[in-house]
Amino acid sequence: MAVIIGGQAATARDGAQLIDLLTAGGTYDVAAFDARMFVDYLGCFVRQQNTPLPIRIPTWLATGVDPLDPANTNTAGRLLVPANHSEHILSLFRHGTIQPVALVKWYIGIPEGGRQGTLFKAAVHACTSWANFRVVRTYPGPEPARRLVTAAGHVMRILNVVQGRYAFDRHGYGILGVCNDTTGILESIMQGDADQSSVWPHLRDPRYDFYYAPLAPTLGLALSDSAGLSVLPVVSDTRPDVHPKALHRPTLLRRIGANIPTREPAALHFPELCEAVELLAARSAEFRAGLSLR
Repeated sequence: MAVIIGGQAATARDGAQLIDLLTAGGTYDVAAFDARMFVDYLGCFVRQQNTPLPIRIPTWLATGVDPLDPANTNTAGRLLVPANHSEHILSLFRHGTIQPVALVKWYIGIPEGGRQGTLFKAAVHACTSWANFRVVRTYPGPEPARRLVTAAGHVMRILNVVQGRYAFDRHGYGILGVCNDTTGILESIMQGDADQSSVWPHLRDPRYDFYYAPLAPTLGLALSDSAGLSVLPVVSDTRPDVHPKALHRPTLLRRIGANIPTREPAALHFPELCEAVELLAARSAEFRAGLSLR
């Protein structure tokens, strides 16, 4: 790709080399972030005195967790949480400043304009206040940024191959995963351990995981056999028969905690959720660990 940096023309063969070009002269710093927020699917608001006020319309998900007895797996569970969105954000800063000059986000999203939705996109954040926003992990410096864009590029190519072989509705969005799946896969790669994935829920259908096999060693994700399938080590919550770890209560509590998009329960815009999160934080060390993850 042809680029102009500091008024000088240059050519970058891929995203990793582009990061090298941007940071080589000391003009720019780079960092990557793993961010979580609730999803505002409808984006509804009312206008009062010419000011738009957001309407809280979350999509609630059942966790199966009882805030009063979080370790008990034999209860129906009463904790509902709003569906969340997750993404990795690549941020470029002028050296020595904290105000980004460019933001790029990456995740598998809903296709737009006939294109499949797994792309690097300009990160324009205009979230409603009730969705909150939280950075769960930070990866400062060019080396992690290179790893992130390289791994994301590999995952994109895998998804492109699968999307090209099947006539999936919406290019496989949902079947091949949603934002949380690609965030969890990339988080596992960046952490070097699939058990460190903190995203909940993962919704991909693991029947298509075998397409990752050719690049699995490059990604550091070894596939294994389970229930007759060759699957990624990153769990799928839709198939606990394939991924029993999806039902492991301590891990589940940590993952749910990590996807509450604020570390301060009082900042939540839903009183009952705030009360439940405070209860869980007091009664579950695993949930508390996820809530404080950074």
